[in-house]
Amino acid sequence: MNNIFSRKALKSIIFTTGMLFICSQGHAQLAWQNQINELVSQSLPTAEIGIMVMDADSGKTLYEYNAYKAFMPASTMKLFSAAAALDYLTGDYQFDTSASINSSQLQSGILYGSLYFKFTGDPSLTNSDLATLVRQVKSYGIRQINGNVVLDDSRYQQPYFAPGWTADSLYWAFSAPISAIILNQNQVTLEFLPSRTLGRPVTIMPGPNMRYMGLQYNINTVTYDQAMHACSLVIRVNENNVVQLGGCWPAGDKGWQSISIQNPSLYASKVLQNYFAEAGIKVNGQFTIGVQPANLKIIADHRSQKLSRLLVKMLKDSDNIYAESLLKTLGYYHNGVGSFQAGVNAMKAIDGNLADINFQQTVIFDGSGQSRYDLVMPKQIAQLLYAIYHNDQLRQTIINALPISGIDGTLSYRMTSAEMRGKVRAKTGSVSGGSALSGYLITQSGHKLIFSIIMNNFVGKIRQARTLQDEICEALYQA
Repeated sequence: MNNIFSRKALKSIIFTTGMLFICSQGHAQLAWQNQINELVSQSLPTAEIGIMVMDADSGKTLYEYNAYKAFMPASTMKLFSAAAALDYLTGDYQFDTSASINSSQLQSGILYGSLYFKFTGDPSLTNSDLATLVRQVKSYGIRQINGNVVLDDSRYQQPYFAPGWTADSLYWAFSAPISAIILNQNQVTLEFLPSRTLGRPVTIMPGPNMRYMGLQYNINTVTYDQAMHACSLVIRVNENNVVQLGGCWPAGDKGWQSISIQNPSLYASKVLQNYFAEAGIKVNGQFTIGVQPANLKIIADHRSQKLSRLLVKMLKDSDNIYAESLLKTLGYYHNGVGSFQAGVNAMKAIDGNLADINFQQTVIFDGSGQSRYDLVMPKQIAQLLYAIYHNDQLRQTIINALPISGIDGTLSYRMTSAEMRGKVRAKTGSVSGGSALSGYLITQSGHKLIFSIIMNNFVGKIRQARTLQDEICEALYQA
């Protein structure tokens, strides 16, 4: 008896049962609904799948399957971060990085005291921006500092990595530490050049910003199969920002890799030390970490682009650093603490009020969706998207910042056919064993839909999950 039904048959029965609400008035299911049922019942047999489709104008549910079940949302979590940040901080918010002094200590070009750099978590700040600040300091008339250069990174609290971020991801750029000091998104680049001869060493070429880091490596060139099943790359970045690489790397896999900076304050200190030397400003003290006193005079200042522009980078490129820095900023302004937990609490309060979402039924530890502890329902994501669609302050900014099918962002290479190109604006998401797509779709008749698709616990290449998501969107286009 236990073998009468195959897994596929059981899944098909569950779908049919789960979709009976559509037929509650005695009408047959629409063709596109049947098509989605068929697609999901025959694809990704090990996967847990949740789907919610709503009418964007009325909010009426058009299709649901496991919509009230909690899933790892992956980067669709960024929708919650974006909505909360835009609603609370407004689109005009800018990150500010400044240099300040006690002006009474400046005499004839000599500062008889310390110069303070205040960092506020600007995820777009670059080395070049710091160089500009140093030039502004020089233009103010300072040629010598008989004190310290103090870097204030107190805006954000530790930990710099959220709960649920996997240990094997922490040295890669997408998991860079979220401190108040963020330079070049707290990452550096290395070019991997495997040998043409198996067993020979791999050569590592440092990128331009590696001059402020250390590098040690001993990597062997192996076959792709060996790299997948017999050995692996061993990577570590220590507190002195020394990148240590060992293990193996597959032949033919030549290219640049982005590595996280583990000690952002040390990195920034070295960058500033170099720029002060280039500017000809003599520093007789130390480059150190501290807290800026009150009532100092700002003599150099850099402001980021407005939040409305930063969200374009965050959503189209699915940038984790932008999302997490905004989360900690929300925590700082909403709850007085620049931490992950304070940020999550702020996000829940803001989005809960905005979209009437009951976050008691969710688990959230970060703002990017990188945490494998995050659990959110497709229904809740659709609920948020509906609130965004009907909010004049949020609608245009967020929808315009979403990737567009076949055109840009993380959807530039997906749904590229003539009928689907430009018809979907949605946030993608991917973690190991999980994939998601949530956003807005225009049907062939011009009808606007909201959808959320989340897939967890599948075995195989993520391309299979993305293909299924795209096929579901193509079915929705026929609605």
